[in-house]
Amino acid sequence: MPHQDAFLLMQAFRRCVLPGLLRKLHLWKGLHTARHRDIVEDIEQELWLDCLLWPEEIVGMTGRDRHTRWFRIVERSHYRLHTRSERLRASDTEPDAVCASASSSEPDGDAVECWGGELPPRQQQFLRQLGHRASYLKNGRLNCSASARSLGVRPQQLRAEWGAVADQLGFDAEFEAFWCRRLVEALVGLAADLLRDSGSVALCDERERRAPDPLGRLRRVRALRQRMALRPIPTSIKRVLAHYHSRNLGTLLTPLRILRDAASVLPDDPTVQLWTFEAALAEGLPDAAARAIRRARAARAEAVPVLLARARLLESRGKATAARRLLQRGPVRDRRVSSAIVGLAG
Repeated sequence: MPHQDAFLLMQAFRRCVLPGLLRKLHLWKGLHTARHRDIVEDIEQELWLDCLLWPEEIVGMTGRDRHTRWFRIVERSHYRLHTRSERLRASDTEPDAVCASASSSEPDGDAVECWGGELPPRQQQFLRQLGHRASYLKNGRLNCSASARSLGVRPQQLRAEWGAVADQLGFDAEFEAFWCRRLVEALVGLAADLLRDSGSVALCDERERRAPDPLGRLRRVRALRQRMALRPIPTSIKRVLAHYHSRNLGTLLTPLRILRDAASVLPDDPTVQLWTFEAALAEGLPDAAARAIRRARAARAEAVPVLLARARLLESRGKATAARRLLQRGPVRDRRVSSAIVGLAG
């Protein structure tokens, strides 16, 4: 498969060539692979997506042309993510300036009194300790292990206290459920875009929809992690999010695996199951496609998409006549059903 061949070439590039290029960027542009790990991951993500979107072109190139292409991607990504972002940073948004502004505008109080004054005293004390001694990653997320060491507690205790404070401030189970649904939507969108890009799926209203944008979907997944990090992220969700780090993209970016991640977050979502049917059918797995239809029906999916899926499964098994009869028993006034009947008749 061209995708797998392109991924193998990319793995060799990452192993043998990319480290030297990153060292040059460190010397010339100040990119530090340890301190700027999130930027390095974004750069690697751009490279993996290049393989995903243009596999035949990449496999057909000479080694020199392929490396030149990837050098340019690295340089463009580094400029956009690191050099340009540093130039655009306003001086009044530096941490010291923000703190000075806050202290001058709030001379008689602190952050806890401003937005955490209703918390119990113990939690207020925890927040103050965290504010003075917490450690953060470059992407802004709390470093639980380092912060726990600084506060002299176990990481589990820090997460428990953090979760209790988040609940009190409104970042509770309902907040978590809301962003879990957004995560599933992003994963389903990513899988759907990959299926549409490969020509495995053609939607009825394809012309009215925006063009597939897998890179945008991946960025959305990473942005959602930032949203969810206002409270401790459950381990099961962390495992899903970890799959979309750049180091894992070469083995995990298939629609079926993405949809399995989505199903692990929301197993009873009918949209996840209907797209799982499409992905399984595209990979030539009719039994898995049939199971996805059953799960979609159990999750109370809409009748017409389930009907169309059943007909397509019959067609894939060489039973076009049975598929047409099934559709004719459905709501033929529905544009999707009538189009499918015409397609089978042709």
